[in-house]
Amino acid sequence: NRQSARKLVFLRDGTIKQVYPQGLESSAIEYNGTLLYHVFSERTVRRDQEEVPAPQIQMKWRFVNRPLDLVNRPLGAYVRITVGGRDVPTYVVRRSPNGNWGFILESCWGVYASFELAPQVPTAFHSTVAMGRGSRRRLRRAR
Repeated sequence: NRQSARKLVFLRDGTIKQVYPQGLESSAIEYNGTLLYHVFSERTVRRDQEEVPAPQIQMKWRFVNRPLDLVNRPLGAYVRITVGGRDVPTYVVRRSPNGNWGFILESCWGVYASFELAPQVPTAFHSTVAMGRGSRRRLRRAR
């Protein structure tokens, strides 16, 4: 979608805050000289023909060592995130493959990194999806 990535901070107390995009000033806290906002607080919703701030959504994280669908690994190898009180699929924690000592958290729903990621490069798959569903069916039949 050509937008800058959302930047989040995983705090030691298990909460997740947002650095970018900037949220509502009223939700900002300062942490080590950086303003942190409630996650998604930059969004608005339309109520009674008026734009109002979206309801606050809390995000939290915790380490798990025995996810339901993955092998047991030591504590710190998996992270479970809750969004609005609901667990999302487990994130696998790995070291960065590019040697910068960073971490990557990866699940079927997303990727988090402790460093800047390179912009996504469109591939043949992306252009096929952009063409619509019919072209995907044609691609499957051609195999």
